[in-house]
Amino acid sequence: MTQEQVITELQKDVPGFMDRLFGKGNWIHDEAEQLYIARDPKYKGPDFGFIAVRPDGSFFTGVRPKDALQ
Repeated sequence: MTQEQVITELQKDVPGFMDRLFGKGNWIHDEAEQLYIARDPKYKGPDFGFIAVRPDGSFFTGVRPKDALQ
């Protein structure tokens, strides 16, 4: 499956995709930012490594210091 095909499928049901990829209850939806956010399983540091998925299927990763999380 090409990256374009994956994004097309993801756009159909982002919450379902997040459930399949990260497991039910292992991600949140940020209404204000319109992002689906899950812990990045590849991040091994002391802070919170995350993957954020936009409704259009694009995504980005980042790291937030533990003390910056609510």
